[in-house]
Amino acid sequence: MNQKNKNSSLNLNKINSWIFDLDNTLYHPSLKIFEEIDSRMQKFISLRLGISLKKAWTLQKEYFRKYGATLKGLMKFHQIDPKQFLNYVQKIDLEKIKVNPELKSALAKLNGTKIVYTNSTKNYANRILKRLGLKKSFDGIFDIIDANYIPKPSYRSYKMLLKNFNLIPEESIIFEDLPQNLVPASKLGMKTVWVKNEETQNLRNNYALSINFTTKNLTKWIQKLTRKL
Repeated sequence: MNQKNKNSSLNLNKINSWIFDLDNTLYHPSLKIFEEIDSRMQKFISLRLGISLKKAWTLQKEYFRKYGATLKGLMKFHQIDPKQFLNYVQKIDLEKIKVNPELKSALAKLNGTKIVYTNSTKNYANRILKRLGLKKSFDGIFDIIDANYIPKPSYRSYKMLLKNFNLIPEESIIFEDLPQNLVPASKLGMKTVWVKNEETQNLRNNYALSINFTTKNLTKWIQKLTRKL
C-alpha cells in the first residue's frame, strides 16, 4: 500500500493526540546533531570511568542496545548522576538547525493535543524547538526526567506518558525515527508512523508488525494527511 492510500485509511476523527519524537524526527538526521551528542557521551564516559574513548564507545553502544538509552546503563552499573550526564552531553551547538515554517504550518492543521516525547530533557528539547520555530506548536513535552529516567522503549515510560497527559492510546498516533520505539506504542494501541532515514531504513523487517505508516518526510506526510480534513 503506498503512502497516499495509507494516509487515506487513517480515521482522523479518532485521533486526538499527536506524539512526536524529537531528535532525527522533527529535524533531519543529515544535520548530524545526534552524532555530536554521541561524541560527548563517549568523552563523558571516558573521563568518568577512566577508560579509553574506544572502550567508552563500546560501552555506550552496549547500554543503548540493551536499555534504549546509554544513561540507563550508566546509572545502573556506575552510579552516574543523571543530571551531570545530561548537562554535559547536551551542551552542543544547534546553529545548524534552522526555522521550519512548512512543518510549523502543517502541525497547526492537526486537531488535538500535540506532545514531544523524548529521552532527552525539556531544556534541550526547548532549545531544539526554538531553533525550528516550533516552541508554540506543542502542548507539552514529556522528557526523561518526567519518565523517572526510564527511557523509550520501556513500556513503563509510555504508560507514564499516557497517564501524565490523560491520553487514550487508541486515539493517539506517534512519530518516531527509531522503529524499535514504535513497538510498545503499537502494543498499547497507538497508531504508529516511522520517519525513516538512511541509517534506519534497513530495520523495517525487524519491526514491521509495529509500523502502521512509513515516510521519509514528516512535513509532507502531515501535509498530505491534513488535505483530507
